[in-house]
Amino acid sequence: MSVNTYYDGLEDLAIRAVHEAKAVSKCPIHDEVTVSNGNFDAEKLAYAIATKLLKDENGGDLAGREDLLGMVKDQLENACYECPHCESALHD
Repeated sequence: MSVNTYYDGLEDLAIRAVHEAKAVSKCPIHDEVTVSNGNFDAEKLAYAIATKLLKDENGGDLAGREDLLGMVKDQLENACYECPHCESALHD
């Protein structure tokens, strides 16, 4: 497995985890924008879901967990609190 494939796979799991936990959502108008739901409990749940997804994908092996949890953190930190496109349209 290449390094890119490894990280792409983990990133996919991280994205699935934050969405399944409902820690983030897509802007209903701008699908490319991820918006934080501001729910601390959902954010904590995203880490647990990510661990479970990794375990399920790897037959119980948790190799890569630290990398995955870092990617979950990145997904949460990079989510906007408001869609910048919608926000700017309101002030135009």
